[in-house]
Amino acid sequence: MQVYIYKSDKLNTRGLPRDKNGKPLPINGTHFNISHSGGYVAVAISGSPVGIDLQSKFKLSRKTNELTPRKLSARALKKILSPDEKPIQNNYIHNFVIKEAYAKKLGKGLSLGFSTVDANTLLEKYHPYFKETKDYICYAFD
Repeated sequence: MQVYIYKSDKLNTRGLPRDKNGKPLPINGTHFNISHSGGYVAVAISGSPVGIDLQSKFKLSRKTNELTPRKLSARALKKILSPDEKPIQNNYIHNFVIKEAYAKKLGKGLSLGFSTVDANTLLEKYHPYFKETKDYICYAFD
C-alpha cells in the first residue's frame, strides 16, 4: 500500500467510477481510496481493497472563526464505541478514524455500525498505516 498526503483545500472527485455505496472502483486493477479534512487530502493506493481516513485535529468555530480542538460528543461516542472499548492514545478520535478507514476498505462506510467493532482489535489484527502530525490523524487499511 502507498499513502500520499497533500496540503490542499481543493478536491474534486466527480467523475470517479463508484460502487453502489460510493466507494471508488479500481482502475486497471489498482484500488484506491480518498479522504480529506482540514485542508489536507489523503490517498491510499493498493493492489487490494483499501480504505483511508484523515481527520483534522481542529475544526473551525462558526461563532469565533477560530480553530478549536476537535472533540467527539457524548452522543457520537455512544454510536461509535463498542462496549468496554478503550481510547487509543488517550483520544477517541483515533478510534473513529481507525473505524472509518476500515469501513471504507470494506466498502461499507458509515453503514458498518462502528459500535460493532473495536478499534484496538483492528489495530492488533491488521497493523494499518498510521501517521499523526500536529494537524491531523490518518489511518489506512489494505
